[in-house]
Amino acid sequence: MNKPSTGTLVLALASVSLLVPAIRGFAALPASGAVMAPAPPAPSAPNAAQQIAALQGQVNALQAQVAALTAAIQVTQQGLVLRAPSIQIVSQADLRVSVGGELDLKSGGNTLIQSSGIMAIRGSLVQFNGGTKPVATVGSLVAPTNPNSPAPTQVLSGTPTLLTN
Repeated sequence: MNKPSTGTLVLALASVSLLVPAIRGFAALPASGAVMAPAPPAPSAPNAAQQIAALQGQVNALQAQVAALTAAIQVTQQGLVLRAPSIQIVSQADLRVSVGGELDLKSGGNTLIQSSGIMAIRGSLVQFNGGTKPVATVGSLVAPTNPNSPAPTQVLSGTPTLLTN
């Protein structure tokens, strides 16, 4: 066996040192022995200008959101005003509204109050359409308003806390 010369050894080491970076660029060979594409280069860190541009974009988005909220929600000396074309409140459990003073619910159109269970309306006095006459219940005394007509009657005794017209 021939002994390699020093020049051959140096050439072999130089070839290996040139191959190492190229080998590192390839993923591990699959079991089939097929050669795979080189790994993509590592992403470079964004420079300061790119970071500032990204932050400015976030600031602009936040400013737009604040402007939209400011247009919809106004805080005044009297309280909070919420304005929107449509408002929906959705609760997965209970919803309770507690008011220390008066509560007015007004609608410019139809109003629906719906319950799949018992709906209780409680108050010291319940008036329907500003009514002043008590509602007749079973056993209430009634008298015809016109003795010659069996129709509209006057409730003489009824529920004094439930009034209608």
